[in-house]
Amino acid sequence: MPEGPEVQSIVTDLQSLIVGRRVLDLVTYEYTRSLFGEVDVDELRDEITGSEIVSVTRRGKNIILQLSSDVYLAIHLRMTGQVFLRDDAPKYCRLTIKLDGDGDLHLADVRTFATCEVYSADEMVDFEMKKKIGVDALSPAFSLRDLQSIVAGKRPLHAVLLDQTKISGLGNIYVNEALFEAGIHPLRKAESLSDDLMKRLYKAIVVTLTKAIKNRGTTFSDYRLPSGEMGSYQKHLRVFRRTGEPCLKCGATIKREKLGGRSVFYCEKCQPLSEP
Repeated sequence: MPEGPEVQSIVTDLQSLIVGRRVLDLVTYEYTRSLFGEVDVDELRDEITGSEIVSVTRRGKNIILQLSSDVYLAIHLRMTGQVFLRDDAPKYCRLTIKLDGDGDLHLADVRTFATCEVYSADEMVDFEMKKKIGVDALSPAFSLRDLQSIVAGKRPLHAVLLDQTKISGLGNIYVNEALFEAGIHPLRKAESLSDDLMKRLYKAIVVTLTKAIKNRGTTFSDYRLPSGEMGSYQKHLRVFRRTGEPCLKCGATIKREKLGGRSVFYCEKCQPLSEP
């Protein structure tokens, strides 16, 4: 699933590629079922045809297209969704927004879990609250105080940081990598963090997400940029999916455990379960 850095990388590219362009048509395909929920596709086509794309932004893991016709399209890629800007429709295309100029915007999804919800400007005001999107870890406004308000209770720290209703923008890749950067065991109880460890965790989250965005996200299988290019952060991972390999810091073996159906990766030497 594309995580915060991947979605932000897509949004950044689309901002320079489609903002200011005009919608010529909306094309749907065999794979479009359930994409729009209860929205009438013919009515939507009539409403947005001729309108201009005003902005492309991100809210949580949602790609938000604002149109001049007072329509907002909130695209969530889910497990295998992909957004491309190209002339021809890619394989498993579920939606094409035909645009003036070069290249049309396509949404492809082999597993058909991606969604495209339709909102008005008034409905977008409390979008984060309706979707239960937590504080945005990728935002420049994300602070140590925000993190302190989130990291509490007896749940393992890994589970707390994956809770999108508490903190958004992180996903399993970046939670594992940030905890390694901070030297904190992922199964440690959230409430056990000292002030010093909390500061280290905050810095590690910011550093990890900044590096991930700089490298245009992580590509293992489905994630692609609108151009079709892959991200490159997978070349810089230090614990994620490195089970049995030597730690790049100390040489100890990277461990893997399961927690709530998600894989947890760590070095037990660099990330002790409790402070000395």
